[in-house]
Amino acid sequence: MPFLCRETINSDVRKPYEGNYKTQLRQALSNPGLSVEQRKRIKDQLAEVGKPKSYQADTPPKPGAISFQEPLPPREILESLKRADLLVVAQRLGTSTSGTKVQIIDRILAITHKGG
Repeated sequence: MPFLCRETINSDVRKPYEGNYKTQLRQALSNPGLSVEQRKRIKDQLAEVGKPKSYQADTPPKPGAISFQEPLPPREILESLKRADLLVVAQRLGTSTSGTKVQIIDRILAITHKGG
């Protein structure tokens, strides 16, 4: 599955969607029932619209993210992943992405048991 980067999409295509999203955020800010924390989060989102995202090394991973620095999870967890997610893991580990889900899992586990 190909990944799209924000920068690969023409700004003329992005602009109307970013404008609609900003409008939704501004409407959300007009809600008098918002807490201070909710209002701050919406303002932060509004300030980030249209800007490239930056990720820092000390940022904690999103829930469910797989770290390649640590040992991979056991077979049961790999089997519960969607095939597309397994393909990403296989690509990052430099193994073939062809074959069935079971074959891909076997190759991933074979690499990790050999020590990379």
